[in-house]
This record gives sequence, C-alpha cells and structure tokens, in this order.
Amino acid sequence: MPANHSLPVSQEQLTEQPGLRRRLSSLSLKLQPISSPATSWALRRSKSVSAMGEYAGGSIRKWWVQSWAWIMSRKPIFAQDLEMNEEETKVLGSDNRGSWRHVFYKVRSELKKLMGSDVGNLPQTYSIIPHTTALSLSTSLASPKMPSSPQFQQPHNRRQSGPIVQSGASSSSNTAVSDVKLQLQEEDHINGFNPTSTFAPAWSEFARNVSGEWDGHGADFTKEGYPIELPENVVPEAYREWEVKVFDWQTQCPTLANPDEHILLYKNIELLPTVGCEADAATRYRVIEKNVGGLSNEVFAFAYQSSGCYVSVLPIQDKGTYKLQELEYCLINPQDKESRVRIIQVIRIENEKMMLQNIRVYSENWYGPFRNGDQLGGCAIRDSAFACTAALEASEVVGTWRGLSAVANFRGTQSNVFQELLVNSEQSSMRDESGLVLLPKRLWCSVKESKDGDTCSKVGWLLDHGRAITSRCTFSSTATPQEISVANETAVLKGT
Repeated sequence: MPANHSLPVSQEQLTEQPGLRRRLSSLSLKLQPISSPATSWALRRSKSVSAMGEYAGGSIRKWWVQSWAWIMSRKPIFAQDLEMNEEETKVLGSDNRGSWRHVFYKVRSELKKLMGSDVGNLPQTYSIIPHTTALSLSTSLASPKMPSSPQFQQPHNRRQSGPIVQSGASSSSNTAVSDVKLQLQEEDHINGFNPTSTFAPAWSEFARNVSGEWDGHGADFTKEGYPIELPENVVPEAYREWEVKVFDWQTQCPTLANPDEHILLYKNIELLPTVGCEADAATRYRVIEKNVGGLSNEVFAFAYQSSGCYVSVLPIQDKGTYKLQELEYCLINPQDKESRVRIIQVIRIENEKMMLQNIRVYSENWYGPFRNGDQLGGCAIRDSAFACTAALEASEVVGTWRGLSAVANFRGTQSNVFQELLVNSEQSSMRDESGLVLLPKRLWCSVKESKDGDTCSKVGWLLDHGRAITSRCTFSSTATPQEISVANETAVLKGT
C-alpha cells in the first residue's frame, strides 16, 4: 500500500490556543545510508535521540537549554528533606527529589489544590498543520452534541493512592471530555471504587479499570504490516537534515467512564516530535475525541469486560460507493493492569465485502487518575517508540491454541450497543499464517472471509511464550456485527 494512505479517524478537533506539555519524545529512528566515511562516522556517534539533540540548533540555544537543565537539577539546602510522593516519582523520577524541578512541581500542585484545577493549566495550542500526507489525512465530521446535564464522579482507582478526579459539566456546556472541569480532592481509597454506585457491578469495575491517564506511543501500519512514516512537515528540521525518519507519535489518551451509566469518553492526543530529552516543551498536533454511549453515542457495538478490555465498532466515513469503519480492540495485560495495547483496524466495506485497509497501534501505560490530558508522564514514560522494532515471528503464534472465552452476542440487539463479555466456554482454535499481519510489540491481526460470506476480524497479543490474549469480532454477510469475544489462550503442544 502506498505510504500516503492514512488511517482515517472518526473525528478531528483542532483548537487555536497555544500551549505546552512536558514530555520526553521517544522516537523510532531509521537512518539512510551515508556514502561518505566521515559522515558515516559522525552519524554513528549520534544515533541516540539525546545525541541528535546536540545538533538541533546553534550554540546559544544549546547553552540556554543546558544551563536551565543544570539549574533545575540543582538541589537547594532547604529542599533536602522534601518528600516525594508516588505521583511525583513517576512524573519527575526519583533522582529529582529535592531539586528545583521538584520544588516548582510541588508548588504548582499545592496551588492547584487550593484554587482548583484551572490554575496552572497553560493555554493549549493545537497546532493547525496542513493535512497533506499520510497520517495527517483524517475525516472531518461535525462535533456531536453531548447531553447537557450528566455529571459523574470518576471511579476510584486502586492502582495509586492519592488525589482522584471528579468531573462536572456546567449548565451551559456539553459533557465532551474537552469540557469536563476537574476538581482534585484528597480521598481515602480504602473503600475501593465508588461505594454508592447502583449500576451493574461489571460496568462499574470496568469504569474503574479503564479510567485514567494512559500515555505511550502510537504508530500507523499498512495492511501488510509495514510502518508508515510521519508527515515531513511535523518532523523537526534536525532530523530532516540528518535524514532520520520518524514513525512514532508520542500519545496521550485521557479516559473517563461513568460508573453509573453506559457512557465512556476519551481522547487520542498526538504530540509533535521534538529533538532530545532537553526539548522539554511539546505541542499537541491533533486531538480526536471519542464518545461512547449517551445521546452522542458514535458506535454500532461496544463489548466490555470488567478487566478494562473492550472492543468497539465505529463507522467513520461514507464515501457513497464504499464505507469505512474502525474496529478498536483494547487489550489489558492480565498480569499488569497498568499496561495495555489498542489495535485499530480500519475496514473498507464495498458491496457488503469487508477488507482491511490499514492499522493503527497504541502501546500505553497508566500514569494516574483522569486529568483530561493536563499532565503527561514526561521523562517517566516507561515505554519507548516501537514502530521500527522487530515484528512478531509467525512461528510463535501458529498452531492450535486453547483457552476460556468471554463472549458478547449482538445478534438481534441493534437497540442495545452495550454488551458485557461473559465467560462462555473453553474454545480451541487453529491458527495458520494465511492472512496473518505480523506487527511489533508481539502483536498480530487478520481479517478473513468465510465460505458462507461472514467476515471474522482477529487480533492477538503474545504475552509470553505459549501464552496470549486474543479477541475477535464476527460480521454477517451484510457487514453487521454478530459476536465479539476475548480469550486468554495457551498453545497446545503437539501430541497432547
């Protein structure tokens, strides 16, 4: 597939107010061959992102950045005994305990507690960049209207003690994630998630596990599994000068689910690449909001599991002769609920035939309670860019696999898009290499049509040798969702 085929997205929101975000840009680098031995030697010396930063600008800028970095790392005498909580450790790193950076962060946090979360929120810039190449192309859909009144508290999350977030909508605004006002409160988490919830326990548990700030990296791939390079107009000049190709976005995904109602709101935020760790300020490039449930529901089908796993079927474009829809699979690591992947398959539907068009992958970690993207994990980001890392080997996933399957049935339930994934029975599946798209991060996916005209989409995440979490979505011959399942599988040894 040509590299300029982008992943269509459901909704694009660009704003005109400028702003900054703290973060570390970790990027996949692919260096072009250099003919000159001298330049080859120089380039080998500068392969790391940090080293590339040394060539980013003039000596004055370099001196300025390094001076500020040195000042902020100094540890004044009065701050030697300054305590660092778990959140500060994740954001700043334990090495910064008692530094000026720690002091300023502590002061900012205290001001926000005293005066509300609006204090300290810098004006935000959503850079308006001409969308002319690969990833910059997207669907422009009108922003849907959200119900005007729902107000719900974020479910308490046991992952981390400390402040949690409440959200409320003013009477004059809708409840899209971008309009949710945050109010930080010190809460005792001994009681777990919201004890007053009267909604289905499985959904309340799902809301607790899915809500929060999920930061990481995202990349687009062709239908064959090849990574797609970022548009040239978003790549820093330093990378272009050294012919460094960039394939990964650093991303944020603030997510908030209502524990008392089938409503889920989240944003996919892409940050402009920067050069080196010293490039401390980053700007948002694109923000895409997703609305699940309520009056502004955008999905055809949504299956969820209390663990935080979910699968959604979302229509995104109608071109007349064909349609596009997204199948989004969110898989939580059963051994680490703070680690997840999201695999989005873009499906082209033409004459009721479903074909894979391209793929987007997010690798994310949980960094704290929902703050509407106000705070990025920064240098504490635990994962790195992955688009150009080695893809999964087919030999690791082919063969016979068996495991318990949780199933949601959508046959004849068009009026109820929400279905819980309930443990059904043990399933056995035979996987071969036919149609298998192998991806980095030990992921794979496929879209196949059966003899009777039905279509089956599958994704998988190899957690360990012989152990995987998989999900599938089956469609009728008219491209209507029929069944969604999630399974924890183990490989069946030959002869057993």
